[in-house]
Amino acid sequence: DGRWEVRDWFGAATRARVVVLVDSSSLGSPGAGGALDIIAWAAAAAGVPALVVPRAPPGGFVVDDVLTAFHGALAKGAGVQESWARAITAARAKSGEAPAGWSGARLIGAAR
Repeated sequence: DGRWEVRDWFGAATRARVVVLVDSSSLGSPGAGGALDIIAWAAAAAGVPALVVPRAPPGGFVVDDVLTAFHGALAKGAGVQESWARAITAARAKSGEAPAGWSGARLIGAAR
């Protein structure tokens, strides 16, 4: 069906340094905030040390600048945490410090 559910993560094995979850539509549902611990636990079980999770509501934040800069830094060989710091810095500079332009996602977990 094209879905990858949290229960599927427990049976997975990966070498990914980070997984980016781009659809936050269900994270705005009541009680969904508590699911982030389970998502992080499942990702760790699959060998993924870090997640990028968008904030809800999806239309309330702009994540394109952050994610573009993040992926660009990763592609150049920077570590996950360094790439995230660079991406936030670049998005803040571009958005003029407006939080909606750089705070639309967060990095959870540790990088390898």
